[in-house]
Amino acid sequence: MELPPALSAQIMKVQSGTSRRTRLGGTVVMVESAHGPAVLKVGNGRAGEDILDESKRLVWLNTRLGAPEIISHESWRGHQYLMLSYRPGFSAHERADLGAERVTALFASQLRSIHALPITQCPFVDVTNLELSNAVRALDEKRIDLGAFRLDVGMEAPAVLELLLGGRSGIVEDIFTHGDLCLPNLIIDDDRVSGVIDWGLAGVANRNRDFMSAELTIRRNFGEALIPVFYRAYGSSGGDASLVRYYWLLDRFSTHLLG
Repeated sequence: MELPPALSAQIMKVQSGTSRRTRLGGTVVMVESAHGPAVLKVGNGRAGEDILDESKRLVWLNTRLGAPEIISHESWRGHQYLMLSYRPGFSAHERADLGAERVTALFASQLRSIHALPITQCPFVDVTNLELSNAVRALDEKRIDLGAFRLDVGMEAPAVLELLLGGRSGIVEDIFTHGDLCLPNLIIDDDRVSGVIDWGLAGVANRNRDFMSAELTIRRNFGEALIPVFYRAYGSSGGDASLVRYYWLLDRFSTHLLG
């Protein structure tokens, strides 16, 4: 991996076997840095834009809610390089030793804390409209896998987009949301949450945006029976089914994005 000179001087070792891909095709790898263990994110194009978006949100969060600290951020040769402090522990879906109900309760408690963050000075607003605009652009540029989208959703992508645009005006956005809070993005050390990662989609929206992600990740990792456990631990009788589906349909456009 080619690195900017200033960043390369801070990194003593790239840990082999730790590389993974981000949702938009960037690279994440563990490194040993002059500051201790760290996480390095690298990407260009849309992956680079996502890394830049995350860096802006991390500056604003300033390690609140378990967000990592920025050690270094550089733009170099068309790539974004973001080195973050390491949060000790394991992703929540890997903590089967704690039991699914306990992990689900920790997940719900952390999401409740995220939703309680004051938004009066939050600069990241209108994120639903931004995602809708991205979906429109991706469809216009023929960057949606239309066949996979149709098989997944049961409707054609243009018809779904028309439905989403028509239903946008009635959605109240008054909560700070993570935007991608799944169990792999929650870090648990011993029996406590030590960190939350991947903040690139965070911003003010409707809480059902995060409920959608929560239901998906719990269903995938623990099964449908744990979803009521999640809502009880969060302190809610449940999400708004129509809005959960709205955000799920919107999420399908990024899920089936080509390239």
